[in-house]
Amino acid sequence: SSSSSSSSSSSSSSSIRNCDAAFSTYSIGQNTPICNLETTLFVTLALSCDVWNGTTFTISGLTGSQTADTWINITAMTDYILPDYAKWTQATGTLEFSVLTQTVGDYPSGHWEANTPVVFYFNLVQSATDQLT
Repeated sequence: SSSSSSSSSSSSSSSIRNCDAAFSTYSIGQNTPICNLETTLFVTLALSCDVWNGTTFTISGLTGSQTADTWINITAMTDYILPDYAKWTQATGTLEFSVLTQTVGDYPSGHWEANTPVVFYFNLVQSATDQLT
């Protein structure tokens, strides 16, 4: 049997200067759509304008997971824009994280630059039974 997230969406909820940020790139997928197993979810995001450190994002619609409320390790392929952990809330199927950039090479700290794709992944335990997708 397989189980997968019913839907996914993201939203920004903090100060964004002089811009109504929208995702110029957004995708989410998983590697193990099988009930009762841990799956890795892969997320790719890019924004239409710069956002500053402390800006909070929420990925919602990840319903049915057996993973209890916790701080989940997120592993970013671009490791200088996001923190190492995000807040998981089982009842609402949401993952919340904030921008936390560092200076690396030519990339300045303080904000996530527009159109800079960020790819990260995290693990959840699938539902015990099939979900309609």
